[in-house]
Amino acid sequence: KATSDATFASESPLPSAFGRFLVTMHGGTPYQRLPQGVVSAIAQARRSDLLSLHRRVAVGGNMTVVFVGNVEGKKLLAQLEKTFAAAAPGPALEPAGPEPTPLAADTVVTQARPWLAQALVVGYPAPGYKDADFAAFAMIDSYLRSDDRSPITYWMANREDAVSPGVVWTLFPVRGSICVYLGATSEKLPAARDTVLAVLQRLRVEPLDKGEWKVQLRRVQDGYFHNQGEPVVRAKNLARFATQGLALDYPRQFETALLKLTPEDVRAAAARWFTH
Repeated sequence: KATSDATFASESPLPSAFGRFLVTMHGGTPYQRLPQGVVSAIAQARRSDLLSLHRRVAVGGNMTVVFVGNVEGKKLLAQLEKTFAAAAPGPALEPAGPEPTPLAADTVVTQARPWLAQALVVGYPAPGYKDADFAAFAMIDSYLRSDDRSPITYWMANREDAVSPGVVWTLFPVRGSICVYLGATSEKLPAARDTVLAVLQRLRVEPLDKGEWKVQLRRVQDGYFHNQGEPVVRAKNLARFATQGLALDYPRQFETALLKLTPEDVRAAAARWFTH
């Protein structure tokens, strides 16, 4: 299954183009790899490699346990200490590799492959969880990916200017990337590229209008807190925040930052990141 997923990613137009984007944007870091992995690396992996990785990851200092609900604290703590007493000792893992180095100028990567289809990925660096611009980019991401009003994922698809247009915002603690991907015929590819660039650049100079702002603000807020009342969902999110070094009140911090935003704040954030 792992090798088939990696093979599909390397031999299909859209994931292959996204892979080239990651290599360009995050070269020299672990973030340059597609989530599916590389066929050669998977094929060369041995059982001993997996066991060695497990021994480094599944240690006490690298473990986060979160409980949400009406529990008796002292009793629960005693049960946890008993349950995890056999956990292997060891420190938390250090971050894997350096942070990506920003590109110095516009960078175009073109690759010829024996396919009839053509795929395009256009993107920029983007803030991570800990960045002050994270909430602003949540608004940008929502606007770009809206399947009922986005000038890219809705209107380009509706007009058949592109095939399967979408948005990927890679989320890392410090810095990630945001991109638009699409497929297109040779005839329509230049216009599709220019449309995407125009939409992204317009975010740098024109704030979202009042109606668009109201819709996207509600969607970001609802999406971020979707099913937060369910203990399992809440526990998963808190475990993720704690593992990434974020405070347990991070959801409240995010909502506070989100509700303080103005359309001009989002435009300014786009101008800071959508440079080249």
